[in-house]
Amino acid sequence: MTVQHGANRGFTLVEVMFATLLLTVVGAAIATFLGTMASGSEARRSISDPALESALALRRFRSVAPEFRCVLRLTPDAAIVWLSDLVPSRSTHTSEAGVLRFDETERVLLLETIDTAFLDRNRQLEREYLVEQYPQLTNQLDSLRSSGALTASVIAEGIDSVDFSPEPGRPDSMRLTFTVDDYSTTVLLSPAQPEEPIG
Repeated sequence: MTVQHGANRGFTLVEVMFATLLLTVVGAAIATFLGTMASGSEARRSISDPALESALALRRFRSVAPEFRCVLRLTPDAAIVWLSDLVPSRSTHTSEAGVLRFDETERVLLLETIDTAFLDRNRQLEREYLVEQYPQLTNQLDSLRSSGALTASVIAEGIDSVDFSPEPGRPDSMRLTFTVDDYSTTVLLSPAQPEEPIG
């Protein structure tokens, strides 16, 4: 009867050491990956600071609407704003107005304006509104949103809520209160003051 040697032999010391080294390297890589993910989520939480978001919001708004004239109509969750006076007059045209509103689903503050290409195809939508007609302007902008004729620019993101309130004594301005993780900050959105000529 022949005996087969090596059929039931165990692991050698070299194999055990190699397996241990391999497990150590893989474990260290997993621990590093998990640590990086945790620090990344912590960094994202610290970036979503209401003071930082509000400062960025003002900067973005000024870059999108550098000729902002005034607030036309204000509700606790949105505002109709007069962005520019392309056609000098005492009335606001549809193309000159925008909607500043908070989207709760996406957690973003949006500035919506009418798509100029859509307006070029439908010139009858370009109307002018006096102060007492601002409710009709609001209805028209809501209708344009429903038909997909408004384009949106993100003004602030990663926020829990934005409250719109009037600025006492300044009907052309408003206060925006940004809230992130139960922390709030309030900023004033007002038209730029005209510069005095020199000399």
